[in-house]
Amino acid sequence: MAGCNQNKTQSQLPSASPTATQCTPLPSPSPSPTPLQETSIGHKNIKLRRYEAASHKLKYAITGEYPFINSRDPKAIRFNRAIQTRISKQYAYATRPNRKDFYERGAFSKDDPLETAEFGYEILFANEHLLSIRFHDITYSAGAAHPLENYFSLNFDIRRGTVLQLVSVFKPNTNFTPRLAELCSKGLEEQDVLTSPDAIEAEFRRHVEWNITRDGLVINFDRCSVTSCNYGERSVAIGYDQLKNILRPNGPTRIISTK
Repeated sequence: MAGCNQNKTQSQLPSASPTATQCTPLPSPSPSPTPLQETSIGHKNIKLRRYEAASHKLKYAITGEYPFINSRDPKAIRFNRAIQTRISKQYAYATRPNRKDFYERGAFSKDDPLETAEFGYEILFANEHLLSIRFHDITYSAGAAHPLENYFSLNFDIRRGTVLQLVSVFKPNTNFTPRLAELCSKGLEEQDVLTSPDAIEAEFRRHVEWNITRDGLVINFDRCSVTSCNYGERSVAIGYDQLKNILRPNGPTRIISTK
């Protein structure tokens, strides 16, 4: 996993899984550039920062790494806030549980923490106009048979200082989901993963984690989300040429070609 730091000191917090720090390679998201942790965009440096959050009261422990632009530029500040908001949203189930869920997890159990998570990241695209970040996390709930592996992502339009939504990539009033589902189904089949377009479309209606790369979109699926848990999490690369009839003309293909 590109977001893993092989030289970091082992955390004192319980590991999300026995293999969480081994950085097992993920399925390749090709086409994509080599994933990065640190890079530069213009005169701004993107640095790695460490994240730690724990609560004995709510019984969670979360550790990770995330990108940070070391700049006072307002757009850089908005990017840093967007990253923090995305991480906060990902782990709200542990950090801001509703009372019922918390007690169902075993609030009075001796297990502490009940929920653990470890995450890292990789930069799949970066220029002065756009940043595409993919996070990978491994979570574990006390008493569960196995940890879960998940993706979450952030595509940030630096020009406007806003998070880029998937719908903005496609032409207005375009029903792009069936086409993406078809291509994802084909891509997973080529990886010998058995699934169905219906399962993928249902996952798209629930949520979708995606990234922009120089050569295409990458659609990410969590473990157990569209197929058997045995397959683990998966990603599918979709070349822009496969979407050319429905892509917005001033969408990602123009942004990534901007120097």
